[in-house]
Amino acid sequence: MPSTRPQGRPSDLAEGEMRERILREAARLFAASGYAGTSIQAIVDAAGTTKPMVYYYFKNKEGLYRELVAEAYGCVRRDLEKIDADAGDIEMRLVAVVEANFSFYREAPDLAAFVLLPVLTPRKDAPEVDVEALATVNYRLLRRIVCEGVAKGELVGNIDKITLSLMGQIVFYKMAHAVSRNPQMLGPETSRRLVRLLLDGARPRG
Repeated sequence: MPSTRPQGRPSDLAEGEMRERILREAARLFAASGYAGTSIQAIVDAAGTTKPMVYYYFKNKEGLYRELVAEAYGCVRRDLEKIDADAGDIEMRLVAVVEANFSFYREAPDLAAFVLLPVLTPRKDAPEVDVEALATVNYRLLRRIVCEGVAKGELVGNIDKITLSLMGQIVFYKMAHAVSRNPQMLGPETSRRLVRLLLDGARPRG
């Protein structure tokens, strides 16, 4: 009996794999060439698929672009939500927030570079995205942890200054990594050292 599956629709077995391949190659190309400089055909060629397959998953180039943004923000947001639900040592929780950001950049450098693109070089020819969304989630969580540290007497100083200092370090390291692509730059030890160095100046003096 002939198949009734619509043209351009993948087999059930390959469905998830092909979607991920399209996303992966699109992230790499968007990060390298920007939105206007990346064609659907270039994505199709890189992913080894067809235009109907891309349209099946994402409707058009804008839909693919927005899905990449959602995918990138979702990865880090899920980790941050887990940290937010935890209680315990202030320093370790701050390290966990930094590490959640850094591990994403280590494990998905093309997707991470894609996320930084509208922040570093905003373009009118690209779909508008909320570039502050992830920064807001990071800031609010960091601030809550710092607030708790101050309330417990484990930290002293201006809550917003401590929070912004740590946020600034996170952004600096992510931008540096986007250029160098050196995974060691954002290793777990970097997360611990960054937080410890900052908090050394916010510890109560005996």
